[in-house]
Amino acid sequence: MDSEGNVVEIYRNNKVEWTRMTAEILTLIRKHNATVMIEVNSIGDVIYEQIKREWQNTHAFVTSAKSKPEIIEGLILDFAQDTIGIPDKTLFPALTHELELFTYEYNPRTRGIRYGAPAPHHDDCVMSLAIVNYNRKQNKSVGDYVVLGRSR
Repeated sequence: MDSEGNVVEIYRNNKVEWTRMTAEILTLIRKHNATVMIEVNSIGDVIYEQIKREWQNTHAFVTSAKSKPEIIEGLILDFAQDTIGIPDKTLFPALTHELELFTYEYNPRTRGIRYGAPAPHHDDCVMSLAIVNYNRKQNKSVGDYVVLGRSR
């Protein structure tokens, strides 16, 4: 994502070994001189440590019951205010599909909202978009913004 909120490139590959994936990601990071945010839940810790060693402008993101609504609501607001654009369907159809399925549930007992994809679908692409958008707003600098999250 560039500083204007446009998705400029998408990398998704969960079928290669970690060292190759990390090398490919670092190539893209350098290409865009990116500010990077990596989801560190679960296996993201390993990728974060490897990338951080090579690229200092790397930040960790922990997805939690508190942080997920914050970044999703930020994404919703930015869509509504036209401060970011929804990527074209042809760029990455999986993201468009997840955005179309993404929903929320309100729990009147807890007064909480749960965001996500209905079973058996996933929300990894939407979460990546929300994290990269959050990164763009939190870590303003020159260059583009990259987020790395888990892939199912």
